[in-house]
Amino acid sequence: MLPACTAPGLPANAEEQALRARSGTLTLKGSSFDPRAERRTMSILTAYLSFRDNAREAMTFYRSVLGGSLDLVEFSSFPQMPHDPADAHLIMHSWLTTDDGMVLAGSDTPTGMDHQAPQGISVSVSCEDVDRARSIWDGLSDGGTITMALGAPPWGGLFGMLVDRFGISWMVTADQTQ
Repeated sequence: MLPACTAPGLPANAEEQALRARSGTLTLKGSSFDPRAERRTMSILTAYLSFRDNAREAMTFYRSVLGGSLDLVEFSSFPQMPHDPADAHLIMHSWLTTDDGMVLAGSDTPTGMDHQAPQGISVSVSCEDVDRARSIWDGLSDGGTITMALGAPPWGGLFGMLVDRFGISWMVTADQTQ
């Protein structure tokens, strides 16, 4: 099991979160999130990355950095949906679910649809464990461009920003109070 690294405010029950993430809901049973609730459902916000034609490579890279399980679904898996036969091997949907509860999704952009590189948005990873944050930083920065070195910001802990080898902006932060 990897050290905790989740978005602030999300429940720590990574197994339950991972099971429900794909359906867009999260069901908590007897969690400390709301001790009065036997069952609670809430919405989940997931970063969904768009690639021209290298989602498989990118998502496999993210799995190597973040760990977890990766599901890849090709356009060919849905022959009833119209698509250019040349796109059959491209990724229609992918989901990376880490052992510590992070979920990242992505897909390729099929022929005939405009693809624009992402701008004005970053994927943020907040870790409780400094070593996990450094490991993620080291992995994501390999082949990427560091825009703000991982270091101690004025508010404490660790913080850094980079653009990875696939053109995705990331912010990595860690609470150093441990």
